[in-house]
Amino acid sequence: MTAFKTIMDNLKHDEDIMSTVREESLYLKDGREVSNRKQLIRNSDDKLLSVVGKGYKLVQTETVVDRFSKSIENSGLNVGGMTASSSNSINGLRSIIMLRFPNHTIETRKDDKTELQLACRNSWDGSWPFKVDVGGFRIACANGQFDGDFVSAFSSRHTKNFTFDGMVDGLDRSLEMFQSAGDKWLSYRKIKLKKDDAQLVLMEYLGKSFEDDEEKIAYLDRKSARRDEIFDKMDDYGKDMGWNLLAAYNAMTDDATHNSSDPLAQFTRGRRMRSAPRTLGCLSHSPRPLLREGPSFLDEKMPIISNEFNPPRSYYDWDEIICGILDIGRMMQMSQYEPNVIIGIRRGGVIPSAMLSLHASTNWIELPYSWKEDLDKAEMSLHMTFEKLRGIDILLLDDISDTGATFQSIMPVAEDYCNVRTACVIQNASSKFAADFYGLIIDKVKVNQWVVFPWERDYGDET
Repeated sequence: MTAFKTIMDNLKHDEDIMSTVREESLYLKDGREVSNRKQLIRNSDDKLLSVVGKGYKLVQTETVVDRFSKSIENSGLNVGGMTASSSNSINGLRSIIMLRFPNHTIETRKDDKTELQLACRNSWDGSWPFKVDVGGFRIACANGQFDGDFVSAFSSRHTKNFTFDGMVDGLDRSLEMFQSAGDKWLSYRKIKLKKDDAQLVLMEYLGKSFEDDEEKIAYLDRKSARRDEIFDKMDDYGKDMGWNLLAAYNAMTDDATHNSSDPLAQFTRGRRMRSAPRTLGCLSHSPRPLLREGPSFLDEKMPIISNEFNPPRSYYDWDEIICGILDIGRMMQMSQYEPNVIIGIRRGGVIPSAMLSLHASTNWIELPYSWKEDLDKAEMSLHMTFEKLRGIDILLLDDISDTGATFQSIMPVAEDYCNVRTACVIQNASSKFAADFYGLIIDKVKVNQWVVFPWERDYGDET
């Protein structure tokens, strides 16, 4: 059976996904045509799906499936036994096709295999580009388990330059990406966790972080069926495979999968795992409890855990910061990059981004976001902000790329709407995110330090 027939056999029962969509002009109530916008209307029920710009390129689902299928068959993927599932968002704007490849597997331990999984997603409003992501589907548990840690293999926006060119090469790279993910999963087995640390990992995945132990205890005292269920899963996995980061990771993927049977809901929930890179990455360096990372403004109540994690403060003055901002401007000029707007991530990125925007004579806004807040609300806020900036070039700026968690949690959403580059005044060389432009470089592995910016500074705390 061909890839195209496998996918179409699954989709033929889903009228919303398979329905064609037409373009119509948009008119005001007084009959005047809106020259720069058009309507997208679903033919099966004449439902208005969205209003998009004139430059939006409409691509029908059957065309997407046809080109996607041909790219799979022309790639190095073994399609034997391939299965497909699909889903549509409630408003009909987003759709996703999930493919599993049982002939491509990674074994993280005996009788515990993960199959290669591809997610092909598309939207009718431009909120998603046409995109193919690479991930895995763990088949050890009875119902299967969705792995939300996806990496992009191919992407094309719905503009006049929309193209499928390069998709075959992207799918050829998918096996390498899948193997890289497998190496990461295997490394998680080596990272041992105590029960308390495992619970903190899971709570951060649930969007919970704490200023101190009292706040954590208060949360644990409250009733939460989902929290208790994921803790129970962690206990099961811990007893089965040992108390390590892979067990915690499996508990999170279990939650992403089994709380909903809908592929789109699973994909959306699974992506939240990317919002906790500090949890999954930094535990390999330390067993530090995941209390909330240092606040933007100095807080004497920050718990002292050890000298390693209560490092000496490094005070940066205005001259150093201004030089760093000017260096960012020079790097942008050398690369001939001129964004339509500079966005400062609240709170640390607000002041330097405003200064850079004045220097570059560029529009400026601030982004009210913290990856430490409730993930659902934070992600909704991101979608609302970037929706207004759809299709333009933006520079996303923060004061420091420290662990990289802030940038890593924002970028998956921002890139779905805008052409994004990133900047920071200080780049930590050991961060998991390297900004495109930066001013100063430090390396916390070599010299551990708590960076204090001049706008954070209490001029009485140095003595």
